[in-house]
Amino acid sequence: MENTYLINLPTEILYHIFDYCDIETILLKLGRICKRLRTIVYQYNRFHVEFNERNIMSVRHLLHIVPNHSIVSLNMHLMKRWYEIFNDLVHKYKSRFTRLRYLRIPEVKDEHSKNLFTNENSIELISLKIDFIDTPNYAIFSKLSSMLTKLNVQKLFCKMLEYEAKDMSWPIPCKLTYLKLRSCLYSEYFLLLLQLPCLKILELEECIMETENMCTPSSNISFISQLTCLIITNCSVPIEYLRSLILETPKLRHLKLCYQKEIFKSVVDICDWEKFIRTELNFLDTCEFLVCYKIAPNDKINLQLILAPFLESFWVNEKRWFICCEYVLGYSTIVLYTVPMNFNFYYYGGVCYAISAKINNYHLIQRLHNNIWTDGLKIISLESNEIGDNGARDLALALRNNKTLTTLDLTRNKIGIPGAEYFFESLQSSLVKVSLEENRDSCHLVVEPVSRIKNDQSLTKFSLNKIHFNDVAAKYIADALQKNTVLIFSHHSNIFNRLLYIKTIEELDLTREGP
Repeated sequence: MENTYLINLPTEILYHIFDYCDIETILLKLGRICKRLRTIVYQYNRFHVEFNERNIMSVRHLLHIVPNHSIVSLNMHLMKRWYEIFNDLVHKYKSRFTRLRYLRIPEVKDEHSKNLFTNENSIELISLKIDFIDTPNYAIFSKLSSMLTKLNVQKLFCKMLEYEAKDMSWPIPCKLTYLKLRSCLYSEYFLLLLQLPCLKILELEECIMETENMCTPSSNISFISQLTCLIITNCSVPIEYLRSLILETPKLRHLKLCYQKEIFKSVVDICDWEKFIRTELNFLDTCEFLVCYKIAPNDKINLQLILAPFLESFWVNEKRWFICCEYVLGYSTIVLYTVPMNFNFYYYGGVCYAISAKINNYHLIQRLHNNIWTDGLKIISLESNEIGDNGARDLALALRNNKTLTTLDLTRNKIGIPGAEYFFESLQSSLVKVSLEENRDSCHLVVEPVSRIKNDQSLTKFSLNKIHFNDVAAKYIADALQKNTVLIFSHHSNIFNRLLYIKTIEELDLTREGP
């Protein structure tokens, strides 16, 4: 195959490469390789400029040589003098910013809002992102409204903006097609859509339910919303109220909801959610959701049973929406979510075992608070998580498919001999070291000999001198001896009572250490 070099690539491909490079790399490095690349660099008209405290001087210098009308994106980080620097740039290098379409600026204060964009009529933005640190007041929103009209903005990102209809009025007509806000009152949701007739994508962190007013006075307004995508990243709206939000937007095709609060109380609520999506949201092209509920620490956990409704043809074949069911160890929490995972799991950090409709077997993962997760775990500590025998069973199933784990600490987890057995059966051919100290019935001492007696047919002598026998331990030893025969003698009457039916006995040493 003939070698392909950068300088020989077609111009269109080089432009795509430039889109992922900063302005310094394009002008000072790629533009100095050869005459052809220099010509292509100075014809390129999609520069993205980013200002921060460390690069102010160098980027200012580059603006002297950057071609006119070629900057499409400007990102101003939070700096002490960002406002003065921005106004100076726009005034001094006016011709460079006539094609500016994407602007990100930090907090807009009252003194900034008076003159921001006042004298610059040449800028027309497509996207404006304002990183408010504090909730903007009425005066700032009024200025923002006039900016939207003046700059012809279509996409607005205001992470800290909390919409309130009585204080905020959008420009008329408003051309926004994308809007991201901090929150909106449930009762004012329809008013927001009414004021933004072109809006197609709405992203809210919260849709707030008012405890004193659960009705929707704005829902009687007759209009046809153009909304096609709704995202609520921290949803607390119950299903019966969520239905009214969704069904009033007939063009909605993409829905993403993340319930990080404990709105759901049991698996019954999950079934209601599944029925709601199946019957009310069948028109959706994509549906992403995360729902959860708490369980009692001693409840039996059957992830396969919880996942079963989401394995039917509607989900797997017709919609191709695959659901994962997860138990968060230490939090006694069941989580259901769509895969691939596109949610912030900040509230559910830790070790989890899960089963997915797509993978269809148990797997073990660790999700950190920064939303990084991995199934390539080497060391896991689950000390004092009240896992119990049922949790041990499912955790053992998850470990069967894990090829990287070396150490698992299950100290003080109320695991008995039945639960411990799951681990020894699942990990017989594995080098995983499992710590089961300080659990019930001295399971860490009983299970290993039980496993050896069951599986080692060549065994003729075995010492149990460290075991503290009780009825549970005696039962498991006796059951194991039905599959392997050895000679027994002991002063433990409960052992003999359970072993009377064993036909062939060769040798079992039950002597104890000490007197």
